[in-house]
Amino acid sequence: MSRKTKARYFERMQARAAAHRVFDQLWLDGYMSRENAYRWLAKEAGMRREECHFRLFDVGLCEAVAIIARRKLKS
Repeated sequence: MSRKTKARYFERMQARAAAHRVFDQLWLDGYMSRENAYRWLAKEAGMRREECHFRLFDVGLCEAVAIIARRKLKS
């Protein structure tokens, strides 16, 4: 794996972890069930629930997830 590839992989892993930390608060803190949180996220992101897996998200989508999850937590 090249240095550039490793850097992109690391960036993606960091973005996924950061987005997950915010998103998981929706269900861990009792705002909604885990399944409902994923359904909500899929709807917000314009995807089917079956496609809504953090391992499939790129950096941009992870950043968007963190933003919309924070917004939801504040509402």
